[in-house]
Amino acid sequence: MPHKIMPHFRDGRFSNHPDEKRESIFLRSLFMYCAGWRVRNSGLLELAQWHEPVKEVAESLQAARAQPSVTWIGHASFLVQLPGYNILTDPVFKDLTLLFQRIQQPGISREDLPRIDAVIISHNHRDHMEQETLQYLAKKFPECQFFVPKGDLVWLRKWGIDRGVELSWWEESMLQRPGAEAGVRLVFLPAYHWSQRGVFDMNRSLWGSWMIEHGATRIYFAGDTAYSGHFQSVAKEFSDITCTLMPIGPCEPNHWMKKSHINAEEAGRAFLELGAQSMIPMHWGTYKFGMDNPMLPMQRLQAWWEREGTNSDRTLIPLKIGGSKILI
Repeated sequence: MPHKIMPHFRDGRFSNHPDEKRESIFLRSLFMYCAGWRVRNSGLLELAQWHEPVKEVAESLQAARAQPSVTWIGHASFLVQLPGYNILTDPVFKDLTLLFQRIQQPGISREDLPRIDAVIISHNHRDHMEQETLQYLAKKFPECQFFVPKGDLVWLRKWGIDRGVELSWWEESMLQRPGAEAGVRLVFLPAYHWSQRGVFDMNRSLWGSWMIEHGATRIYFAGDTAYSGHFQSVAKEFSDITCTLMPIGPCEPNHWMKKSHINAEEAGRAFLELGAQSMIPMHWGTYKFGMDNPMLPMQRLQAWWEREGTNSDRTLIPLKIGGSKILI
C-alpha cells in the first residue's frame, strides 16, 4: 500500500531514505562524553526516586496476568504480559562498557523473570541487543523464540541461539503457545535509525519498531528512533492502539541527536499522531547518553504534556523502573 514506508537497500546496506549519508559517530560520541560529563552526573539523587523496590517487583511478576500489563525494566527493556504469554523487548540487564555503565539497576533481575515466551529486538546496538543476556534467556527458557530485524539472525547463530526469526518492515509472525486461547501477532514496523555492532558493519542489518497484538490489545514498541513520518504510516495501518512504549531521549545536543533519537517533545507529538490511548516513556534514566541531565527527558515530557496533552482523552503513564501498568 502507498502509505507503507519501506526500507532502502543498496550495496549491502540499509538506509532510511535513498540519499541518506551516515558519518562515523566516534569523534562525536567522544566529544559528548567528555563535554557532558558534569551535566550527566547531576540529578542522580532525584533519579534514584524513579525506581520501585526490586523484591516487591519480582514477587508481583511471578503470577500469571489475567489482563495485559507492561513492566518497565529500564532503558528499552519491558516485560509485556498478556494472557498466556510473557514477552521481553530489547532485554539488557548489565553495564554496556566501562564508560557506559547503568545509573539505575534493572527493575527486575533476569534471574527473577517469569517464563519468557518471546524476545523482540528493535536493532543490534549493544544497549538493545546484548549477547550475554540473550544467551542466558535462550538457555533458561528453551521454548523462547527470538525475533530480530533482517540481517541480525547471523548474530544469534554465532551466539548459539537457533530459535531466531528475522523480519523486514511490515512482515509478521505468530506466536502460539500450547494451551493459550489466542496467539500473539508480532509485526515488524519502520523506525528512523541505524545499526552497527562492529567497526565495518554499519547498516548491514535493519532496525525498526514492533506491534504486539493479542485480541483487542495492541502495544506499539517504538524501539530507538528519530522523529519521522513512519509514525503516521503506522497509524494508518493500525487503529485503536492500546499503548505505545516511546523513547524520549537523549535530547541534547539536538542538532546531533535529531537524526538518530527522538526528543521528549517529538515523542509527545508522535504519540498523538499514532492515536494511541496511552504512552509509557522509555529510553531515559538508565544510561548516561548524550549531554542530558538524567532527568531532562522526563522533565521536558511532563512540561510538554501540561501544554499539549492534558486536554486530550489520552493518558501519559510515567512509570518508574520496575513499575507496572495494567492495560484496560
